[in-house]
Amino acid sequence: MRYLIMVFIYISLMIRGVEYFFHTPVGHLYVSFERCLFSSFARFLITLFVYYLFLLLFEFLVYSGH
Repeated sequence: MRYLIMVFIYISLMIRGVEYFFHTPVGHLYVSFERCLFSSFARFLITLFVYYLFLLLFEFLVYSGH
């Protein structure tokens, strides 16, 4: 009976180790994906802002008579 309990404890520890082994790479992939999405979104916002500035400049030049 004692050996059976030790076997169950050992199997439990093995399962936790395997679980940790899979959670670590998945966590790194999630962080990398999140950074990629944020940088893409930030680049999109910067492009939109520059486009808006060019639009304002164009309107200023058109309505000022140049």
